[in-house]
Amino acid sequence: MDKILELIKQHTDMRKKALNLVASENILSETALNALRSDLNGRYAAELYGGTKIIKEIIDITVNRLKELFKVDYANVKPVSGTISVIATLLAFTKPGDKVGILNFRDGGFPLNIKGYNRVPVYLPYNNETYTIDAGKAVDLLNEEKPQLVFLGASRIQFPHPVKQVAETVHDYGGIVAYDGSHVMGLIAGRKFQDPLSEGADLLIGSTHKTFPGPQGGLILTNDENINKKIEDVLSRPYMLVDNPHVARIAALGVTALEMLKFGESYAENIVKNSKKLAEELAKRGIKVKAARLGYTETHQILLDDVLDGMALKEKLERANIFIDAIGRIGTQEITRRGMLEQDMVKIAELISHAINDGKPENLKGAVAKFASKFNKVHYSLD
Repeated sequence: MDKILELIKQHTDMRKKALNLVASENILSETALNALRSDLNGRYAAELYGGTKIIKEIIDITVNRLKELFKVDYANVKPVSGTISVIATLLAFTKPGDKVGILNFRDGGFPLNIKGYNRVPVYLPYNNETYTIDAGKAVDLLNEEKPQLVFLGASRIQFPHPVKQVAETVHDYGGIVAYDGSHVMGLIAGRKFQDPLSEGADLLIGSTHKTFPGPQGGLILTNDENINKKIEDVLSRPYMLVDNPHVARIAALGVTALEMLKFGESYAENIVKNSKKLAEELAKRGIKVKAARLGYTETHQILLDDVLDGMALKEKLERANIFIDAIGRIGTQEITRRGMLEQDMVKIAELISHAINDGKPENLKGAVAKFASKFNKVHYSLD
């Protein structure tokens, strides 16, 4: 067997025996994986090529399912990543020298290099007591600076953002509001988090593989025909951000959209329940978790407090086959999709606590594997 194929098998076997709590990842259903590994994976979507009629139908079905799921008029599935969705929005609605409102990375914002695109960043004020944008200060800043484009949403997000207040202010001076829902897209689809478009945002953009349990890729949603046209123009011409949108990915996205239409609400509800329960159980064991007085979180994310060396913590937990990221985020979306419920969060908290406090966390690998192996069926799916 080829070495790469051996490593793929090794990776797959390891994942079945591990607890993945990385806030930026998820697990696909076998049905969606079948779409990814189909003949579509080597094909183009452009009508320039023969043999694309069925591909066009697949794309149309996927778009229509997403429009139904998110209750929007326009859904663009061309972006091959959430980052491309963000860049397309930036290029469509600003020009060099324009101001762009965005959360600073230290406050959980997406690390887009605004200055690298010759735009001027206007950093939105963050409230460390409420763990979200400070609405009053943000309105004052926006009225003063008047950025042409404002990004809401964040990479570190536990609670809703003040979309309505920000959108009213930005629209008063003629600007655009885009909500980066990369992390919470599945919770929005499952009606368990704020709906940015109904609250006044002009676009909902982001990735499709975090709480939305689809393939890696991007998505741009809007109810505005003119905005949709500008996005389409930027993706196609003159920037040509996407030539081939990867039709196997779109097919897998369409499968996942149907799964979310059928099961999304219960899936999203259980994500939030699991997050709250896991945070509570971690706190009981002396692990400091942010936002205790606010109920810890309203999303998939739990934020650990006083993480002095996030990389060291990540590596220590990894020795027990418990995976988190190096910035202190714990995500419950994948373990929820594997069928874990609130009662299972007690065991996970025990394992995390032991791994943190044990001088040899690798000794816990067997216990982690025994527990995780009980949950290798993908739930909320068409499988």
